[in-house]
Parts: sequence; C-alpha cells; structure tokens
Amino acid sequence: SQFEEFASSIVAGVNDSFLTTHAWLRQPLRQPAAVRLGKVLEEVGPSITTTTLTNVVTFLIGWLTPTEEISIFCFGSAMALGFAYIYTVIIFCPILYYCSLEESKDAYEGCFRRKGKRFFRAVLRGYSCVLADRRTAIVLFIGTIVYWYFGIMGTISITAKLDTEKILPKDTPIHRPNRLVENIVWAEYYPVTIIVNNPVDVRDEDHLNEVNAFVAEFENLPTCRGSNFTMFWLRDYIDYYWGVGVNDFDFYFDGDEYPDEKEFGFKKLAGFLGNPLYKHHKAFLKLDYNQT
Repeated sequence: SQFEEFASSIVAGVNDSFLTTHAWLRQPLRQPAAVRLGKVLEEVGPSITTTTLTNVVTFLIGWLTPTEEISIFCFGSAMALGFAYIYTVIIFCPILYYCSLEESKDAYEGCFRRKGKRFFRAVLRGYSCVLADRRTAIVLFIGTIVYWYFGIMGTISITAKLDTEKILPKDTPIHRPNRLVENIVWAEYYPVTIIVNNPVDVRDEDHLNEVNAFVAEFENLPTCRGSNFTMFWLRDYIDYYWGVGVNDFDFYFDGDEYPDEKEFGFKKLAGFLGNPLYKHHKAFLKLDYNQT
C-alpha cells in the first residue's frame, strides 16, 4: 500500500514536471528567464492545477469508504498528489530558472557530440520521410481498422467477473475454504436463493398450487439439478403434516390458534419447526403469529 502511494505520487509529480519542462523548452532563449518562467506558468499552471485538484478530490472521496485499506490508500494518495503539486511549483520551477543561466553560455562541442547530433538529425529525417510516405498511411489505416475490430468485438463479448480471490488479502486463511468452494462446490452446482416477500397461505389450494408450480418451473430449467437439490420448507411440512405429525402429539399446538382449520394448514407449523429433523427451516422463514 505504501509502495502504491509512492508510485502514484511519483507518476503525478513526473507528469507535472514533464508538462512544465516541455513548455519551458518551447520558449525562445532570447527572452529573459523570468519572462520565460512566467509564460510557462501561464501555459501549464491551469492544466496541472486542474488535474491535481481533480485527483485530490477524487481520492478524498475514496477516503470516506468504509474499507480501511482503501481508505488509507486514498488518503495517502491525496496527500502525495498535493505535495507533488506544491513541490513542482515552489522547487522545480526555481530550479528551471537557475538552470537557464547555463543555457546562454557557449558550450564546447566535442567530436562525439557533433557525431551524435548528425546521427539524430539523420534519424529524424528518415523518420519524417517514413511518416510522410503514403504506404505508411495505408498500413496505419489498416492497423487501426484491425485494432478497432478486435476492440469492439472484445467489448461486446466481455464478461464482468469479480473473483473473491482477487479481493481477499494474500495472507488471509480464507483463501483455502474459498478455493474449496469455487473448485469443488461451485464446479458441481451454484446455490440460488429465492426470496418470496408475500406470505404464502397454504390453506388456499389455488395459492398452494401456484407456489408449487413456481418452484417446479425453476427445477425444470436445463441447468438446474432437479428437485433433489431443492431445499423447500413447504414440501417437508406437507410430509410432516400428513406423515409424522398425524400420530405424534404436538405440544406446540394450541387448538384455539387455528379453530377454522379442517384440512391442511398452519396448525402443525410450530411442531414442524420444533422437530429436530426440520428445525433448520427456521432460517428460511419469517413468522408472524399475530396474522391469521
């Protein structure tokens, strides 16, 4: 994290310094150094100020995130970017001013330096000729079309995927159970949780058939494993109601709670959820005994 903050500050500082240096070199040497520096700040000052302010504000917004690691990284990056901007203005620009005093002096050009200049001039002329050639334009056009084609096809076929392994820290012990779940459990099936907000009235036969048809529709999907992999409390409750619950005494049952129930209903639900074989269904139900 500290290395990333350092790297981001270095990148931002180099960007500001590069823009300042590039603008400085484009100014005429015959102008006084103070005038050159003023024109440089006039040209690049708004640019580096706007980019720095935008980056600092963005990282400060990220500082408000609840994740501690991200918050620390964003705060450190915002501080680093701010200091990089300040150092560019109060240190780097004065260094350019004092270095300009050496530019006016006549420097001795040795044999190696003259050969180097001739070499780079030849390279520049050759490079310019290549760019001005029509064949180069055709090759660049074809390359651009190919690049756009693969870029568009890749964008259309891209799939957004956020792996848990990429989010977890490298030294966390959660990686081992996560690999077991991804490589073994999810390789066989992926559990899907379906939440029904409206309460199910099992006493209404039409309503009950609608719920069963809804579950059967999911189980008949081509990628579904079938009813053997479905954890549906209502099926177990029906088996309990007409099976185990018929002869067993239900000490959870209050006869006055559902006086109108003559057929299948809720009167054995408390005993069903208290049974050791079916009590795990409590996690799937939200009960309100005040409703009838």
